[in-house]
Amino acid sequence: MNPSRSIQNAFIIYLGLLLLIVYNYWFFSARNYFNTVSPTFNIENVDFFAYYNAGKAYQNGLDPYIENPSPQLFIYPPTFVPVFSLLARLDYEKARQIWLFMYGAIFVLTTGLFISQLDRHNRILSVMMLGVILGTSYPLRYLIRQGQIDLIVASLNFACLILYLRNRKTISAVLLATSVLLKVNPVLLLIAYCLFMYDWNYLVSFGAAIAVFITISTIFIPIEWYANYFHVLSDLTTSKTHIYNQTLLRFVAGHPVLPRVITVAGILLLIVFAIAIGRRYRHLLARKKKFEVASYGEFILCAFYTLNMIITLLLSGTAWIMTYVWLILPLLPVALYILRNGRGWFV
Repeated sequence: MNPSRSIQNAFIIYLGLLLLIVYNYWFFSARNYFNTVSPTFNIENVDFFAYYNAGKAYQNGLDPYIENPSPQLFIYPPTFVPVFSLLARLDYEKARQIWLFMYGAIFVLTTGLFISQLDRHNRILSVMMLGVILGTSYPLRYLIRQGQIDLIVASLNFACLILYLRNRKTISAVLLATSVLLKVNPVLLLIAYCLFMYDWNYLVSFGAAIAVFITISTIFIPIEWYANYFHVLSDLTTSKTHIYNQTLLRFVAGHPVLPRVITVAGILLLIVFAIAIGRRYRHLLARKKKFEVASYGEFILCAFYTLNMIITLLLSGTAWIMTYVWLILPLLPVALYILRNGRGWFV
């Protein structure tokens, strides 16, 4: 059989399987999940409810950390509370519908940014791989059910990586700063950029962006909110035994200090590993032939970045199911490189 014909047939088979998975497993359940009512607060998209009420508190001149009348706690940095207040001007039903569209659009745009830069052959394979991952992704379905912000955070994180690989490092640092001020955990991804890649200019750009964002935010919110947030952040560094907490620390959650010790020790080991393996990576890259450098270098950075992200999540005090949407997009370039360069693959 003609090799190109064989590849074409394989793509048709893969695409058919993809459509079956998405249709049978994903489409109807995702739609139903979005409208699921929380048994605790008797409201749809209970995590979005926290952002919505923080916006309501802002409108009423209340501190969302200590004066928020809602039982759903707001545990995120205060920087973008004025933005949430724009949604809080709408009735809740309309606001949550807009929220679904907004984080879905950001995810699609980020994915399109990555796929548009691939050649035609890789583009088709990437779309099908992504479709299978999304079609079978319980974290993504759970995120839609809760209305969590993690799909925006995951999209920003991946956009940072793609822009960094395309040498748009300042924009990448600004987007990472945005991600950190939405949800603090991505700050640990600086290990990949600054220690593994040995890029201290990136840290300078990141720090400048953080400073600018916080300075601008204090025009709209009291600076004391940041102090109050640090008290919340201190509580978040502990752990919970809840079954939906997907970190390793939930097994030692009852201990007064062990969760923090494990987190610090694990991050320190990751830092040492990043420095050591990063030096070796740069030496190997220098010895590669010129035409091999680009794809090999991108694969290695994406692989370490994904490892950095996995360890960040596993060693966080609390990381719910939906947080693992962070891994969906970074796994794409890693899987694509392995498929294209592993032995025995014909597509």
